[in-house]
Amino acid sequence: MPSFSKDGYLIEEGLWTKSLAMKIAEQEAVTLTPLHWQIIQALRQFYQQYAIMPTMRAFLKYLHQESNLASVDSAQLYALFPKGPIVQGAKIAGLPKPKHCI
Repeated sequence: MPSFSKDGYLIEEGLWTKSLAMKIAEQEAVTLTPLHWQIIQALRQFYQQYAIMPTMRAFLKYLHQESNLASVDSAQLYALFPKGPIVQGAKIAGLPKPKHCI
């Protein structure tokens, strides 16, 4: 059984699964679409590549340069993850709480 921090972030990211992501998303009142999954995957790839959570600006740059999501902008990301694309996206993606977030 995975354990979570007091803020609801998965403590052991290696225990993350898509079914767990769906449960977290449900708790966050987010209905996952194919675009959500692409963003979640991109967040996970960024974290695996750099071992840090990105800022919004760095993540948008990453999306535009490193993925097939070059047309995604910050407004779309906030529409997908209303509590914050990086904060809420990280939670659903089973990644640590970004340090630059309060």
